[in-house]
Formats: sequence, C-alpha cells, structure tokens
Amino acid sequence: MKNLLFLSLLFITAIAYAQPSFLWSETYGGSEMDMFSPVLQSEDGGFLLAGQTWSSGPDLESAWILKTNNMGTMEWEAYSGGLGWESFSRIIEVGGQVVAAGYSTSYSRNQEADYFVELYSGSGVEQCFYRCGGNLWEECTDLVQSGDGFAIAGGTRSCGAGNYDCYLVQFSDCCGTRIISNTYGWEEDDFCWDAQVTSDGGFILAGSTDSFGPDLDGLLIMTDETGNEVWSQVYQETGDNRFFAVVETLDGYVAAGDCDGDFWLVKVDQAGEEQWSHTYGGTETDLCRSLIETEEGRFALAGWTESFGAGDKDMWLLFTDQDGDSLWSQTFGGELEEQARTIIQLEDGGFAISGFTESYGSGNWDAWLIRLSAWEESSTGENATGNLPLEWAVEGIFPNPFNSTTRIRIALPQDCNLKVKVFDILGREISQIVDDFVVAGYHDYNFDGDSLPSGTYFFHSDVPGRMHSINRVVLVK
Repeated sequence: MKNLLFLSLLFITAIAYAQPSFLWSETYGGSEMDMFSPVLQSEDGGFLLAGQTWSSGPDLESAWILKTNNMGTMEWEAYSGGLGWESFSRIIEVGGQVVAAGYSTSYSRNQEADYFVELYSGSGVEQCFYRCGGNLWEECTDLVQSGDGFAIAGGTRSCGAGNYDCYLVQFSDCCGTRIISNTYGWEEDDFCWDAQVTSDGGFILAGSTDSFGPDLDGLLIMTDETGNEVWSQVYQETGDNRFFAVVETLDGYVAAGDCDGDFWLVKVDQAGEEQWSHTYGGTETDLCRSLIETEEGRFALAGWTESFGAGDKDMWLLFTDQDGDSLWSQTFGGELEEQARTIIQLEDGGFAISGFTESYGSGNWDAWLIRLSAWEESSTGENATGNLPLEWAVEGIFPNPFNSTTRIRIALPQDCNLKVKVFDILGREISQIVDDFVVAGYHDYNFDGDSLPSGTYFFHSDVPGRMHSINRVVLVK
C-alpha cells in the first residue's frame, strides 16, 4: 500500500514555473527507526549521508553513515557507538576522507553527551575516533571544512556563561589537532545550530537564545578567523524563534528557521542589521531546518509542514527569489510523517533532500533521499512573463472526456492555500491533487485516472474565502 501511495504522487505535477521536478527517491533502513540528517554530494558524484539508526549497529541508537552511487544505490555503510546513544549531525569530505561529527553518551563522563568526531577512508573503513567534552552535556550540531582541517559547533553546558552556551572548536587537520575553542552566550540557554566559514576566513553562527526574554529568539554571531566575537545580534519576533541555517551572500547573510511555527527567512547586512524578514506557512505548524542559496540567486528552504500535503507531516520545499518573495513550493510524503533535514544543490544544478519517512520503506521510520532536477527557466505560462490573472477561476479541464490523463488549469491572482480534490459520483473522495501553499499565477495539474473505472467524477477546487468550484469530468476507457 505504501508503494501505491507514493506512485500516485508522481502523477500529480504542478506546472507554474519550470520548477525542479521529481527524478527518483530511495529509502534506507531496517525494521526500526532510521533517519538521515545531512546529505553531501561526494567527490565521485554519489552521495554521503549520515544520521542515526535503531535497526542496526552495536546498540540501541547508533551513529550511521552511508555511501551511495549517483542513483542512490548503497555502496557501503558504517556504524559507530557503544552501550549508549550516538548520532551523526554533519558530514564532510576532506581529501578523499570522510569526516562525521555528532554526539555520544557511550564514552562520556557521568553518562552525559560529548561531541565526537570519526574519520573514515573513502571506502568506509574507520581511521580514527576522538571525543571531547566536560562533565555536563555537549552536542555537536554542525561540521564545516576550514583550511586543511575542520570546525565543529553546537551547544555546551560544561563551560561558558549560562546554562547552555554556543561553542566553536577548530581543528587544524583531520587527526584532531585542536587550535580554537570558544564559547558564546549569556545567562540562559544559547545554542548554535549552524556554522559557516565566511569569505574573510571567520565564522558565522546561527542559533537561538532565551537570555533576552521569555521566548526563544533568533541569534547570529560573527567571529574572526581565531574565533573571537566580532558582533552578535538577536532577532525578536512573536513566540519562539530559532535559526537553523545561515548562508553568506554578496552583501551580508541570510538566515532561516522557524518563527512561531512558520518558516522564517531573514536578510541582514554585514554588521547583522536586519534588512527584511518573511514568514511562510499555513494554519498549522511548519518548521524549516535547511537553507541554501542556489546558483541562480534564489533561496531554497526545506523542512516539514503540518499545514499542507497528504499526511500528518510532509516534507516541504520552498523556493524564494533574492528578496524573499515566494516562487514555488512542493510537499513530499504520504499518509503518515515525513521530515526534511537537509537540502543541497548538485553539480548539475539539481537538488537532493535528505530526511526520513514513516509512510514509505520497510520500517517504523526509514531514512529517505529524494533527487530533483535543476530549476529550468521557461517561457511558457503566464508566470514566466510576469502577467497574473485578474480573477480566481478554474479555466478548464482538458481533455474532457478523457481516457487516462487529464489536466486542470487554475488561475490564482494572489498567493494562497489551494486544495483540489477528486470525488466519484457517490461523493467519495478519490484523490487529493494538491493541498499546498501556491504562488500567484496560472497553474496546471495533471490527474491520472488509469486505475479508476469509467464513469463521472467531480473536481472540487477550493481557496478559502476566494473560490470554490466544482467541475464535472467523464472518464471513458
């Protein structure tokens, strides 16, 4: 049943811009819970993925690393762990070697978590392992290449000014020679979720703080190349707000996360002063966990949504222009829960998304890798020319009658939440074509009725408060 649900999604294609299209996906895991956090395109064009598994490995939760070819076929996998809990948060490739970092309770003091780093050969053979931490809890959330070595970042309770502090540790080589160790924070919980090396050799850290009010606030910290703080800025909005990702642009930085249960994107200048801020989402909770700036100058955000899609939670991919205005979004998932943790752009301009799925695969949760095509410019459709419709309308369904596949065209003068469902003549819901946040423009959606019997069906198209249209179609075989 899971495979049938997934295949049904492949026949439903939104055509507004020449947006990225689905190419393939693969699930990985056993009978228990398995999930990916990061994905990286390897030097040979394949993929390196890391996370944690409850299905395999030395104990209950093991850190997990997996290598595939360019079509997602697994080439090798490795596990790390002891009698406690382990998880890999990030992975990089340095000089043909694979470096993974995360947290471990198996080798720490007082059964608290320490960060740990593991080095593998290009074929998955463990080269070395080392951990570091104090008497309390440390967690590594990011790993970036820096010169010939690397740097890790996250949160620590063992040192610093408050309960949790952000930390940054830099290593000069892959053998674990530590050259920088700094903490940043105030009286309460301050945590780093993402770190990037900047063009001047320093670091930009993105995270959250509750040292300045009752709720969590977004936090950015800029350091020089030796880890000394240059500036820090706190970004306060309604409710809890966190940054989970940051990228450097030509004139500053863009950070992404969640703001009171919506996707959140903020542009700041080189001193951290806010330039603009946008939120995206529906009536339920929608959380962003990854951000990239594409080669075309767009921003791509990935996470999960409870407002749109087919299930309890679906992966949600959202593209914006350079000013943060939404261009296109897509959900991925089935009836249960899916989450996206990382999006990357590939050498051919396409995209890969990693996370986990409960709807597909062989276990409770399975790790999930999705491959998308590149974003292609198009001269077709009104959106490509910049002309927007003036009225809310279903402009037509063609062909009708249809033999197997038909297409519905919908005109949307404004960005909105759009639902299109198909019912049979007895009023039973047959298919949900779209339930998503959609940008203004003309949108075409394909419907495949190959598995349905001949008969009369009804398309219900709904935009709350704007449009409710019922259109009759006839399937003839």
